[in-house]
Amino acid sequence: MKTRAEMLAWRRQLLIAESNMQRAELAMQVQPIVYTLASVNIGMRILGRVRQHPGWLATVALGVLAIRPHRISSFLRLGTASLRLLRHAAPLLQSAPSASPPVTIVSGPHYADISLAEPRAQALPTARRGKPG
Repeated sequence: MKTRAEMLAWRRQLLIAESNMQRAELAMQVQPIVYTLASVNIGMRILGRVRQHPGWLATVALGVLAIRPHRISSFLRLGTASLRLLRHAAPLLQSAPSASPPVTIVSGPHYADISLAEPRAQALPTARRGKPG
C-alpha cells in the first residue's frame, strides 16, 4: 500500500501535467487574439500621432477637396480590394515551403582546396566590396 506522501507526490505530478496541457491549449486559443490586438495597437498608435498633430487632419481634408470625392471612391475600392487580397494571400505565402537551390556535386582534385565555410564577403575581391584596392 502506498504511503500518503507517495500518493500526494503522484497527485502533484498529475496536476502539473494537467496544468501544462491546459497552458498549451490556452496558448493556441490566444494566438489569434494576440494578432488582432497587435492590429488594434497599431491603430491606437496612429490615432495617438494624429491627436498630437491635428494639422494632419486639415491636410487630409484639403486633399479630399482637391482630389474630389469621385476619384477617392475609386481609390478606396482599389485599396479595400488590395487589402482583401493581401489578407487571403498572406497565410498562403507564409506557409509556402521554401525551395532549396539545386546542388551540383563536382568532383576533382582542383576543387579540394575551396573552403565552404568561408563567408561570401571574404571570398570576393576587395574592389567588389567597395574598399579601395
